[in-house]
Amino acid sequence: MPVKTVESDKMMRKVMGVFVANRLFSVSGDEAKGATVTIAHEALISQWKVIQDWIQREEQLIQAKRECEAASEKWHAHKKDDLLLLTTPASLAQAEDLMICWPRCLSSRVCEFVSNSFKKKTRKYLLLRVVGVIAGLLCLVRQLAIACSSDLLQRVWESGVYPGSIEEYE
Repeated sequence: MPVKTVESDKMMRKVMGVFVANRLFSVSGDEAKGATVTIAHEALISQWKVIQDWIQREEQLIQAKRECEAASEKWHAHKKDDLLLLTTPASLAQAEDLMICWPRCLSSRVCEFVSNSFKKKTRKYLLLRVVGVIAGLLCLVRQLAIACSSDLLQRVWESGVYPGSIEEYE
């Protein structure tokens, strides 16, 4: 797992330091470039639910990162076509998790792709709101037209003069 994912959590780094010092975890690579923490004893994984959940969460983030990178590359290759941006709630939630958990592990291209996906979502939401307001106004105008025409028909009926009737021309 990249060390950068836990940099913001001082307690987690302290715990990891204790585990590394006791050779339960090992660290490889340069922290500045994203060192990797490896669990040294299989028993820790099989017997400790918290670590199992932690590993599962990191695996999900790694998969989401790969998917997001692939989608980003496709988006860039197709000249940033809006149709290729993330649109589903699940894909947007995964991208948001990546931006929160691994912000420094994402390339500028991926960050641009995710940012544009959220902008598109915001534009779509605003457009739906505008359409909803317009639809509401149209319903109101329709109801007013019905009320006015009903009143007009009532007055015409009471007058006994109907448009197009012979009495109208006499």
